[in-house]
Amino acid sequence: MITSRLQVLLFSLTLLTGVGTASTITVQSFDTEIQQTRYNRLIYDLRCPVCQGQNIGESNAGLAKDLRDRVRSMILAGQSDDQIAAYMVSRYGEFVLYEPPVRPATYLLWVIPFLVALIGFGFTVIAIKKRGRRSLNNLQTASRADETKRADELLSSIKPNSPIDERDIT
Repeated sequence: MITSRLQVLLFSLTLLTGVGTASTITVQSFDTEIQQTRYNRLIYDLRCPVCQGQNIGESNAGLAKDLRDRVRSMILAGQSDDQIAAYMVSRYGEFVLYEPPVRPATYLLWVIPFLVALIGFGFTVIAIKKRGRRSLNNLQTASRADETKRADELLSSIKPNSPIDERDIT
């Protein structure tokens, strides 16, 4: 009896939570599908200034909603994607762009990951070569020790002043 009431209560809470979440979604209407496509691309390419790791399309922050509305109004006013991005950068800095532009000030941002990967690859190759040489040296040392031991056994098996027969050696 108690478990069925608890199940009904949990089911009701789940439904209420879903309705609250669904009501926050707003649909933007545009004159053309091209404008809608541009809008969708821009809101997912612009980072929310107050959220960690979210774009303005995914964020529920009030500022993100304002920025979505601003992007919509700028698109309807006929501004280009570059103009909209420039406006956002002038207002919030380059942080708002998920991909910073390539220019002399940002070359290091684009080059350092490749340099780190190249250096890591170089260290890996060097380590593999050293390990290969070390195991080869150990193998050669072990085979030399075996050969020396076998030669000592053969020499000790030879009696002094006796003729050497080839059958004794093998």
